[in-house]
Amino acid sequence: MGGKSSKTDVDAVGGYSVEDREDPLVAHQGDEIPGEFHRKRGQKFTSLTVTSNLTTSHSSLRPGSAASSVVGSYKEPILTSVRFEDFEYPFENVVFEGGGNKGLAYAGAVRVFENAGLWPNIRRLAGASAGAMWAILLGVGYSSHDVEGFLSLDLKEFFLDASCGVCSLVPNVMKHYGWHPASKLYSWFGDRLEDATGCRDITFQQTYDRFNKEICIVVTNVNVMDAEYCHVKTTPNMSIRMAMRMSMAIPGLFCAVKYKRFGVEDCYVDGGLLCNYPIHCFDGWWLSMKPEDSFLQRLQPLENAAILMQKSARFAPVNEKTIGFLLYSSDEQDLMVNQLALKNARCTPVDRPNTKLSRNRKDAKIRQCEAAREHQIVTEALSKFLAVLSDSQLDRNIASISRKELEAVFAEKSDEFTDEHAKILFGEKYTMEEVFNYLDCNSDDQISFNELMGLAEQKGLGLQSYFLGYQRQDITSFRRFLDTLSNTLLVNVKRVFTTDGDLERTVGIDTLYVSATDFQLEEGDRQFLVKQGQRAAATFLNQWTARNPDKAIRKQSSPAPAPIDLPTTHRRKSPSQVASLSEEQESKATAAAGTPLAVLPVSPTNTGS
Repeated sequence: MGGKSSKTDVDAVGGYSVEDREDPLVAHQGDEIPGEFHRKRGQKFTSLTVTSNLTTSHSSLRPGSAASSVVGSYKEPILTSVRFEDFEYPFENVVFEGGGNKGLAYAGAVRVFENAGLWPNIRRLAGASAGAMWAILLGVGYSSHDVEGFLSLDLKEFFLDASCGVCSLVPNVMKHYGWHPASKLYSWFGDRLEDATGCRDITFQQTYDRFNKEICIVVTNVNVMDAEYCHVKTTPNMSIRMAMRMSMAIPGLFCAVKYKRFGVEDCYVDGGLLCNYPIHCFDGWWLSMKPEDSFLQRLQPLENAAILMQKSARFAPVNEKTIGFLLYSSDEQDLMVNQLALKNARCTPVDRPNTKLSRNRKDAKIRQCEAAREHQIVTEALSKFLAVLSDSQLDRNIASISRKELEAVFAEKSDEFTDEHAKILFGEKYTMEEVFNYLDCNSDDQISFNELMGLAEQKGLGLQSYFLGYQRQDITSFRRFLDTLSNTLLVNVKRVFTTDGDLERTVGIDTLYVSATDFQLEEGDRQFLVKQGQRAAATFLNQWTARNPDKAIRKQSSPAPAPIDLPTTHRRKSPSQVASLSEEQESKATAAAGTPLAVLPVSPTNTGS
C-alpha cells in the first residue's frame, strides 16, 4: 500500500515501467495523436470516425511535389520543330552532380549535346563524387558512348574490394578510416586514363595543356573541415585520378585518402559530403584562368584573406555559360525536385522496363500515387478547417480554440469549410460535442495548436513537415538510418551552395526507381536511364531556347521555329495546333535518326542514341 514501487511497476499515465522510464534508449512517449491517447484510456467516441486515410507511402507528398501537384498547370515556354544543331548556344561549362550508379543517365544527356554539335564548345567540366568520373573521362576525350560502356560494366568488384570482406571492416576502419580501399577502382581508372592519354597519372596541368580543358573535382578536406576545388589553378600537379579517388571516398564505406602538399599531410573524403552539386564552381574569379584573376592579384591584402575567401566573394557573379546535370527522383527528398519534376512533366514519359528492380519498386510507386490523391483531399479539408478556426476566434486567446468558437465553426458552415470537409476529417456521423472532446486531449476546455497537430498526424499529414517542405522518413533499419542521415546532410548542405537562380541552368534527370546504390542493373534499367537523360536534356534545350531567344543564336539559313502551346500528355491538340504542324515536320520528328529534335511531346527514343 504505502511501500516503494518495484522497478517493474507500470506508470499509470505513460504506460512505461519505472525501469523503462530510466532508460534513455527506450522510445519515450511525447505528444500523442488523439486516437491513440483516447484508446489507452478506454475512451470511446461512437459518432466519430477519425482514421488515417493515407497509405503508408508518404514520399514526395510535400507541397508542390510531382506526386501531389497538377502537372498540367505548369507553364513553360516551348517551341515546336527545334533542331538544336541550328542554334549556337553560349554554354561552355558543364557540372555533374554526384549520384552513384544513377550517373549512367548522364550518357543520354551528354549525347543530346554531342548530336547537337554543342560538346566541342565545352571547355570546363566539374563534378563531385560519381560526377567526378564523368567530368574526367569526358575531359580527356572519351565520348558519351565510351563512358556509358565503362559504367555499364559490373563495377561492384572494383568498388567493394576489401580483401577479407566483413572481416576487414574493423581493422580497415581503425587504420584507414573506411572499409574498402577501392584500389581496384583506382587501378581500373588509371587504365582508362592511360588508354586515352598515355599516362595513368596525368595531372590537371597536363590535361589543360594537352586538351585545353579545365577539370574541377570537388573533395572534402577533413583536416581543414571544408570543401576544396582540385583544378589546374589550385592543384596543377595533382593527378586527376587521385582527385577522383578522393571525391569518391564515401565516409565509412571507402578508406579515406591521405595526401601531402607543401609538407603537410591532410585527410580527404567524398566531395559530395559538403558539395554534391558544385554548380557554382565556375562562377566568379576563384577558378578563372584570366591573369587579372590570379591568386596573387585577388588575395590582396592578406589581412583581408578571411573576407576574400568567403564563398560570396570567390564565386560571384554567376557565370551564364554554366549548366549543370542533376539526378533526382520524384520519390526522394532533395532541393529543386518539385520544380524539375514539373519542367519534365510536359514531355511524354519513358516506359518503365519490365526488369526485376522496376517491378520490385512499382508497387511502392502505386501506393505513393494513391497516397498523393488522398493527401490532396485531406490537406484541403484540414486547411479549410484551420482557416475557419482562425477566423472564428472570439477572444484574444489566439493560442487555442474554445468550445464556443468551435460551435460557431460547425454552426456557420460556408463555402470555405463545408459539410463534406467535416466528413473527410471526422466521419459521416460526427457531432460538434464529440469533435471538441476528441481534440481536447488534456481536458482543459481548450484546443491547442499541438492538439490540432495531433489530428493532422492521425490523418497522415505532419504539419511541421508540411510547412518545412519535407516529409518525415521512416527509420526501420541501420542501413535506412545511415541512408537517411546521409540524405539529411546532402539536402541541407546543398542549401549553402545552390540558389533559386540555379534552377534555370540545371538539367534535371529523373531516374525514377533507380537509386545511387543500385549496382545490379539489367540492360533494361541501363537503357531506361540513358533515355531519361536524353529526354531531360532535350526538354532543357527546348525550354531554354524558347525562354532566351536573344541568347540562342540562329545559324544562317535556318528557319525560325514558331512558339506554340503544344499538347502534352494531359491535353489534346486543338485543330489549329494540328494544322500548324506540317506532314514534313511530323515525319522529320519521327525519323530523327540521331538528331535531337525538340518536338514536344518529346519521344526519348528519337533524341539520339
